[in-house]
Amino acid sequence: MPTEPEIIKEKPSIDNSSKEILPALGTLPKTENYYLPQEIVFALSKLDQSPHESSSKPPKDVHAIKNLTGSTRKRPDNVWHYKRREKFKHLTDNTVCICGSGKDISFLYDALPPDKSEIYFRDLENKMAQKKTDDKLQLPFELCPDEYYFVSKKGVKSLKIQDETYKTLTEDHTKHLTQFPSLKPNSRFEVIKLRNAMHNMLNKAGMNEDSKSEDGLTQMHNLLELVRKEQDIYNVVFHEIIRQVSVDCIERGDLLAEIRQRYLDLLNRVPEQIKSLYEEVLSQRALDRRLTDELIRFKRALIQLSEELACVKAQDIKLTEEINTTRKALKTALSESAKNANMLKEYQELYDLQRHRLEKQVNNTTQERDLWCKTTYNLAIKVIEEGDLLIAKRLIIYEKQWAKICQHYTVTLSDIDTSHLIIIQGLLEVWKVHMEQYFLDISQWEEKSSAQLKALRADIGSYITHFTENLENNNGTTDTTHNLRRLDDLFKKMIYWDQILMEENVNYFGELPLTRMEKLGVLIKLQAEWQGLCFKLLVRHQPSQTQKTKMDAAFEKITYLMKEMKVQNEVLITGENGTAKGISRLSEKLNGWIKKLNNSVKDPKLFDPQEDDNLLEILSEINDAANNIVNSFGMVETRHERIYLEPKRRISIFNVVNCGNHLYNIVSSIIDSQDAKLVDQ
Repeated sequence: MPTEPEIIKEKPSIDNSSKEILPALGTLPKTENYYLPQEIVFALSKLDQSPHESSSKPPKDVHAIKNLTGSTRKRPDNVWHYKRREKFKHLTDNTVCICGSGKDISFLYDALPPDKSEIYFRDLENKMAQKKTDDKLQLPFELCPDEYYFVSKKGVKSLKIQDETYKTLTEDHTKHLTQFPSLKPNSRFEVIKLRNAMHNMLNKAGMNEDSKSEDGLTQMHNLLELVRKEQDIYNVVFHEIIRQVSVDCIERGDLLAEIRQRYLDLLNRVPEQIKSLYEEVLSQRALDRRLTDELIRFKRALIQLSEELACVKAQDIKLTEEINTTRKALKTALSESAKNANMLKEYQELYDLQRHRLEKQVNNTTQERDLWCKTTYNLAIKVIEEGDLLIAKRLIIYEKQWAKICQHYTVTLSDIDTSHLIIIQGLLEVWKVHMEQYFLDISQWEEKSSAQLKALRADIGSYITHFTENLENNNGTTDTTHNLRRLDDLFKKMIYWDQILMEENVNYFGELPLTRMEKLGVLIKLQAEWQGLCFKLLVRHQPSQTQKTKMDAAFEKITYLMKEMKVQNEVLITGENGTAKGISRLSEKLNGWIKKLNNSVKDPKLFDPQEDDNLLEILSEINDAANNIVNSFGMVETRHERIYLEPKRRISIFNVVNCGNHLYNIVSSIIDSQDAKLVDQ
């Protein structure tokens, strides 16, 4: 039966009766006997126990090792040198390893282990201190200290293994000298011997002891050390059982090896869960400590606030006294202000009477001036007629002709201005019609998309509630039909959500945004056209300063509104407010999970019931993404502007249209007043 060499960690004692050192070579740990060839250690550990003292002495020659073949391991069966060994891959692929078996779970240590050199020096110091405290004197066996002993050894040639068709060269993390097991039938005695060997190894490892060892750094170190030892023992025993079963039936041995590997994989997943639970406990402890600190800080803050409250109360009493004093002074000031107000009212009435009197005087003076002008003009005409003044007559004729020509050009200019105003009014009406159509299109799109996105968010929220309740009601169940029904329902829901997102995605990627941008460009072009005609029309006239101020203000306002409306609608149409990016990311996330759920629905074995928490977390992320999409939809600022700048007010199309009408009315009134003034002149 191939078993691991038994390792004894105790140092061999030296006394008068035992003078041989080599009998303990096979029992020394390999980390301390690195100077011995592994072939000799392996051969000596496999030697049958012999009562003769001469058999344990080291050979005097290198070739003397060949004489030990009669008492070393047996020659492997011939089956290992033929192609039939392919049927025993479960034995050749899983050879017994003296370096340990199973998965390394040292990552579960909750504290770093100390350095081996530190342990060695600490043990050495303890021994030296113990020797100093020992009152009894002990004579040394020899005068020469232990560290000055010489041990002679002779070199041993390493084995030469050629990689051929009917030979096996095992290369793993360490090159081992592999002894292939015997394929001869087994007896009941060998099974009993294997069981006794297993019990002995477990007893030596300390598995059956009730008392817990405290040699490790922490309790976790002790537990992991016991697990490692137990893994090594079970590895040896399992390998021998598989070999014994394979002798009777190869397939049964192969099945047992596969079951062993499956259980090993299953147990290897346990440390990961243990680590996650342990991390949760540590995080909870840290949270408790932090909450305790916060509670202490809160108590200190409460004491400080109590002191501040006392100070505030004292300050309040002082301020109350000041308020009473100020109130009395305010009453006095109010009475004085009432008297002054009555006096001001009397002065106002006196001012109104004086203004009306002066206005009447100005009107009378203006009428007298006009009367004197007409009288003087009529008198001059009569003087010219009576005195027969030719030059004066010619001047009067020229004046009348000039008046007719000016009247003609004034009428012509008025007609041209009227025709231009009609053209401007037509362009303005076309612009308003386009603005109304554009506003109707944008409003319908916003209402439809907003309702659809809100319905999507509500559907996601209701499904999360249903999924959570279903998960709580069926906690711990392993019903495959129930899990398959739940996966199928989630798969259909995600497909439905993805279809809604695809419909909304068309509004931001495709022909629709380009069409809306073209309509917006047409509006800007029409506005620039009729505004340019207004500028050309006003060039022929010289409005007053008041009219010019109103006109400039109206032009600046409509220019600003059109510019802001263009920027805001571009953000809204292209989805730069975060809606387009949010829809794309949510659609990509849904597509990834749709593929996973499709595979799980087709093959339920691929779905792990432990992923329910992951599904719930993913659904929460989807719900948050839907909330962000609904909140950002309809906004006219980009995400950067919303974070770093003040929020903007959305420009209404009706305000822009009213501003255009107001500008047209101002231009029309200026033109009419200027034409009327020319006619009067």
